[in-house]
Amino acid sequence: MVGYVLLYVTFPLLLGAVVTFFTYLFFARDKRMITMVMGSGMLLLLVVEYIPHIVKEFHFLGVFIGCVTAVTGFLTFEHILKNQVTSKMGNFPFIVLLAGFIFHSVPTGISIGVLSKIDFHFAQTQLKGIFLHHLAEGGAMMAILSKGMRRAWVKFIFSLFIMTFCFYGSVYIGTIYEYVNLHMTGWIVGVALGTLLYAIYHLFIK
Repeated sequence: MVGYVLLYVTFPLLLGAVVTFFTYLFFARDKRMITMVMGSGMLLLLVVEYIPHIVKEFHFLGVFIGCVTAVTGFLTFEHILKNQVTSKMGNFPFIVLLAGFIFHSVPTGISIGVLSKIDFHFAQTQLKGIFLHHLAEGGAMMAILSKGMRRAWVKFIFSLFIMTFCFYGSVYIGTIYEYVNLHMTGWIVGVALGTLLYAIYHLFIK
């Protein structure tokens, strides 16, 4: 399963970041437009793929509470940090985006872990299906990192390791699914949704 996670999670994240980086490099004057396109793409991904899945699979109340928790928490953190050094604040949107990707990978990874115990071939199919999803995520991460943050690639590679580890850890948890508290799943998904919405917002602002 490690090889499949690397192929369908780590690789598309890296590929998305590389494509975005060189697009910014060669079309520097259009950086703002490209960033807005990435934000629109992520928003479309949420509306077309993520939110319909949430509505179908998870209880509304848990998702709503998780979403409000995330948005309120990040608004509070940003308010507290707004008087800090600008360079520190520059990291905040990226941290939010990274947190969102990690949170929303938890239920996905768990479900793939469960499927791998029942039907490994179907679990592999699910991983193939999220290839484009992670391609967009890698691009979105680099879009924020390219907005004036120094050492962008160092931060991205470090984050790439974290995301891969968290996703694989979620898959492993899915293989021991009987020990998972299912009541937390809706809240986790809600936190993921709220976090991603807040992070996408930062792709549209200066």
